[in-house]
Amino acid sequence: MKKITMLFSVFYLIGFMIALDSFSEKIFFIAPDANIFQEVFPDKLQKNTWYPDGITLEVFNTSYITFNIAYSDPSGRGFNDPVHPNRKRCLESALMYISNILKTSGTIDILVKPSEFDGNDAIAFGGSYVFENQDTFSSCFSQLRLLKGTKPVPSMPEIQLTVDFGRNYYEDPDNVFPANNQLDLLSVLIHEFTHGFGFLSFVEEDGKTPLTSNNKYLFTVFDQFIYKGDLALFAGSPPAFQGVPSDTISNQLVFKSSYIETHFGHEGIAIYSKNPFADGTSLNHWDPDRTGIIDAVMNPRYIAGAIIRQYTLLDLCALKSIGYANILLPDTEGTLEGLPEGTGEGTGEGTGEGTHEGIGEGNTTEGQTSEGTNIEGSLEGTPTPDGENGSSDDTCGCVKNQSITKLIFDFILIGMVLLLISQKQCNSKK
Repeated sequence: MKKITMLFSVFYLIGFMIALDSFSEKIFFIAPDANIFQEVFPDKLQKNTWYPDGITLEVFNTSYITFNIAYSDPSGRGFNDPVHPNRKRCLESALMYISNILKTSGTIDILVKPSEFDGNDAIAFGGSYVFENQDTFSSCFSQLRLLKGTKPVPSMPEIQLTVDFGRNYYEDPDNVFPANNQLDLLSVLIHEFTHGFGFLSFVEEDGKTPLTSNNKYLFTVFDQFIYKGDLALFAGSPPAFQGVPSDTISNQLVFKSSYIETHFGHEGIAIYSKNPFADGTSLNHWDPDRTGIIDAVMNPRYIAGAIIRQYTLLDLCALKSIGYANILLPDTEGTLEGLPEGTGEGTGEGTGEGTHEGIGEGNTTEGQTSEGTNIEGSLEGTPTPDGENGSSDDTCGCVKNQSITKLIFDFILIGMVLLLISQKQCNSKK
């Protein structure tokens, strides 16, 4: 019996060492609008839930995506404040709109962190997670879950959001009349969730990202479309920076893909690359000064009094480029369904720029659009069959690795049970 016990012990140690090695692939979180880049650690690799204890999960169903939402605010605060019931309605309206634009069926888990109330720094910040690079561009967790169909890590969400309610928000998703000193909460949430769905980059001023433990960089799917002229700044296997450090502040970088070229020309569309480099803004947003498109969702500033609740053609082309193949573009792919004026899921012909660098002064101007005319998503309707759901990259040994890890932990658990049984039998004989 001692030999059996020792054998189980050896198997257990071997399995544990393999499990640790298999999960050595580190995970990083990025939220551009707060300039957050950090390594994260799942609370427990074998944990069955991805949200904190004591939280009641809320399920929000749309025509395409099922959103599991964990609100971390205590009762009476933030999103759980009964005095502000429209806060959750704005959040759900943002998700409804995005779901109807992406037109891809699946499930996404969202952790809404405890709200802030100090009115300082970021207005709000949303983001996602990536595994450290292997040999190609990294998809974020939301892309992996929605486009590959498998949850990357059982104990983690795909998107994380924090909102600072110390700001003066317009919290009415059904109307489009914020005061000149109010930020439209629905507009803010659409922007932040778009970062969470993969409109993000880890690239720093020198053109590189922090190195991971496997001595590789964290270039995302979004990065492969960043160009200077005809030079793809991030290319190769594994991806590497092809330019010089001054390129990131050259004010010449563009986003270029087949969709962008079809609708906007070969030159591409301007990405924010001004001097000085702005952490969290540079390479993570459009540059409205160069695009001339002042009502794009992914512009780099929010403006008080403005409503920006629909993607422009520019935003749609970028999202389709990074893997959301079911997005409909005008002209070449049929007419998009619209929303009636004033509904929460995306109307409002406001202008203004969209994010975290502070509240600008300005008035909205009805109907003032340019080449990036807003494309409105449909709130109602029957889901169309999914088309190409493949991501624009070839990643994902990572999902496979997580399945292997689960099997290993199951093996370890069985080994521990057998070990306890054998020890009990041994003690009873004594």
